[in-house]
Amino acid sequence: MLKIDFANLLSDAVGAGDGLTASDLAALAESAKMAHRKFSEWRASKDAIFFDVVSDPEIAKGIPEKAVQIARDFDNLVVLGIGGSSLGLRCLAQALLPAQWNLRTKEQRGGRPRIFVCDNIDPDSFAGLFDVLDLSRTCFTVISKSGGTTETAAQYLIAKKRLKEKLGDSWRKNVIAVTDPAKGVMRDIVIKERLESFPVPPMLGGRFSVLSPVGLFPAACLGMDIKAMLGGAREMANRCEVAALDENPAYKIGAVHYWFDAKKKKNMRVMIPYSDALMLASDWYAQLWAESLG
Repeated sequence: MLKIDFANLLSDAVGAGDGLTASDLAALAESAKMAHRKFSEWRASKDAIFFDVVSDPEIAKGIPEKAVQIARDFDNLVVLGIGGSSLGLRCLAQALLPAQWNLRTKEQRGGRPRIFVCDNIDPDSFAGLFDVLDLSRTCFTVISKSGGTTETAAQYLIAKKRLKEKLGDSWRKNVIAVTDPAKGVMRDIVIKERLESFPVPPMLGGRFSVLSPVGLFPAACLGMDIKAMLGGAREMANRCEVAALDENPAYKIGAVHYWFDAKKKKNMRVMIPYSDALMLASDWYAQLWAESLG
């Protein structure tokens, strides 16, 4: 169970001039009730689909079965994506896979592929990757809800060219797309090129998409327990459904941050993971924070 300790933010610890007083907390509790009503409206309109997607029984449909085939047929999984299509997955891989995953033999990896997440079109690093991979044993997962992301589109075109040169007409077997289920440039490519694909819920923002096929498919290919991941997410979602400030960790974190920023003029946030496995959680947190609040 995730626990959050607010003790050193209270006036009892740091004084009324710097910390939260009982009256401050009472005011925030009332604000939380209003925030809850607004959030409930967002959920009803699907604007907060990220909250409910973890309870969608179809969200991981077909992924475990395909992941088994990917692990059997490929030694390398290259994920092409940027922002929410890469940071969440990087964080999962660093946190949940054994250290030095890519340096381990396939037997040591439990028969699972190595993972390479490419979120930049830097020609040195991207071309260098092709120099060291056996393309016949490499699966490319291209992730773009619209297909219009410039970096990902460029990466896909380069990968397609290299695969066709190496494999001829069978290149399609080495590409999996994760994109909008019905529209967009990438969906058109999927149809035209007859590529296998998994859908991204249309209203799901990229920064929240790791618990959709965007993150679940690569995670399953690497042997992560995506059923347990979704179960943990649902457990947290249940904790965050209540209106009471002291019972809802998301509301309380948001309220405390707001109070110190707006009322106390203390607007700096520092996140320090002391575990190497959680280092990328800081990067992911920064993206979630900045893109959500502008």
